[in-house]
Amino acid sequence: MTSPLPWSLINPPTHDLNVLLVDGVEAVRAYWARDAQGRRLFVIRLEGDHRRAFVAGRVPVRGLDTDLWDDSDPGCQRLVLALSIDADVELFHVLCVHLASDLGQARTSEQALSTVLQHLRRWKTFFANPSGARLSSEQIRGLIAELWFLEALAGSSWGGLAAVRAWLGPDRVQQDFVFGDRAVEVKSISAADPGTVRISSENQLETVGSRLFLLTIRLDEDAAGRSLNHIVASTRDALPGAAVEEFDNKVASAGYQPLPDYDTPTFLVAAPQAYLVGPGFPRLVRSELAAGVCRVSYQLLLEHLSGFRAPISAVLGESLDAANP
Repeated sequence: MTSPLPWSLINPPTHDLNVLLVDGVEAVRAYWARDAQGRRLFVIRLEGDHRRAFVAGRVPVRGLDTDLWDDSDPGCQRLVLALSIDADVELFHVLCVHLASDLGQARTSEQALSTVLQHLRRWKTFFANPSGARLSSEQIRGLIAELWFLEALAGSSWGGLAAVRAWLGPDRVQQDFVFGDRAVEVKSISAADPGTVRISSENQLETVGSRLFLLTIRLDEDAAGRSLNHIVASTRDALPGAAVEEFDNKVASAGYQPLPDYDTPTFLVAAPQAYLVGPGFPRLVRSELAAGVCRVSYQLLLEHLSGFRAPISAVLGESLDAANP
């Protein structure tokens, strides 16, 4: 049974705020709160005057009103995050939970303010798109498969920043990854139908000046596996700082928001297999279609692709000598 959000336990006041203390935040005090308009708030009490630092570092976030108020105690201020779009309440709650966890490590009000501003800089990308629509099961699988390859590419000699910049799937470009002299189209396949892979357009296996690979990744639902939230977080944590903001923007463009919905299901990656798309590879491409034919989708039988197998090392940019074209 889903626990109620903390704001449901707070009645709106006739004036000022009604609050509920956040557990685990000690050096500064933090509160779940409602105001007289019934808005959901997250409030951090700061000692001292932080107006200049707040104004200098303030981060505009769609759907959030952020302000610094004078507190009733002399020499203190309230840093207030107020939700203005009710549809974003789940996302706001997750932001506040993450924020409360990190505020527990803060030892001064200055550190607490810096922590809040850092979180807002990151989370503004997730608030930029209206909440409501959830990724479908197929979209979740597709995103997990792409992130699996992103992790592999980041762990290769290319490195994390190049891997993130190579990831073009969220931009709806022809192939999911383009780097060096190669392009990679990533496809997830399910245990229920492991023998076929769906190609959704006549552009996906078209090559223009690049060596093209088709990479299939089977995802098996398993309690020992990783959820979409888990793989997004672990991929992000492994990236260098210069790549993090670009990564956040790309997963947000893919329709992802760090919501509890994506804590399940969990998947194990099984049998990743690469194929070199070259002469004789069975495919339908725009340049070979009759005039007037468009929006083609089709399925490939994987048993007919064995002669085109290539090692994952070849996809990552290493030698193609082990491939079997």
